Amino acid sequence: MRTNLGGLAEPVLTSLIYRGKRFSQSSSGGSPNHNFVLYFENVKSSKNDIYKQLRRKSGVYVLINNITKDLYVGSSVNLTKRMTSHFYHVNSDKYTRIVIIRAMRKYKLENFSLAIVEFCAPDTSICLNLEQK
Repeated sequence: MRTNLGGLAEPVLTSLIYRGKRFSQSSSGGSPNHNFVLYFENVKSSKNDIYKQLRRKSGVYVLINNITKDLYVGSSVNLTKRMTSHFYHVNSDKYTRIVIIRAMRKYKLENFSLAIVEFCAPDTSICLNLEQK
């Protein structure tokens, strides 16, 4: 599976986390926000903006670990609710097997960026189909 982070100059080997599975991928290095509808550089400092701008929207998102360059792709019919859930679980002491939550706990929220790849109709099958592109 290939993901283009914006048609940039140098190839960088990263891995893609898709539904808890890791795939190697070759993507371009540089500024990643060229092909995204919305981009938040620092998830921790952008929480309020994320909630405001994603309110009542459905779509496909990518959480980017800025340290390891791993990409976590997901979709939701309610993006604000999904981000709220992620942030809640990151701050919880409960054990989880969810890969993105474990990564955000380990590397801290400030080391993650959030990109919205595409907004869509609030339909689960539409969101999942777009996520799998």
